[in-house]
Amino acid sequence: MNETALNSALSLLAEFLAERGSAPVWLVIGGGSALLAQGLSARPTKDVDVMALREWEGNVVSAYPHPKIATLLQEIGHADLAQTFP
Repeated sequence: MNETALNSALSLLAEFLAERGSAPVWLVIGGGSALLAQGLSARPTKDVDVMALREWEGNVVSAYPHPKIATLLQEIGHADLAQTFP
């Protein structure tokens, strides 16, 4: 994934969360995606390493296992993946 694809993926995620009425959150990312997002590298990466979530109120929540991931996966039709999360 290059910078354009990363930005598109994050924009789609933002739209999805907004449509569901989710409160805003910040993703704390690392690895190649973090370098791409900040324009520090142009090297493609395969994934987005979400290390934590920072809520609007300032709370930092571990990204894994995030309690709402299984519910979200079930809602978008991926019950098989939802079973892999505790």
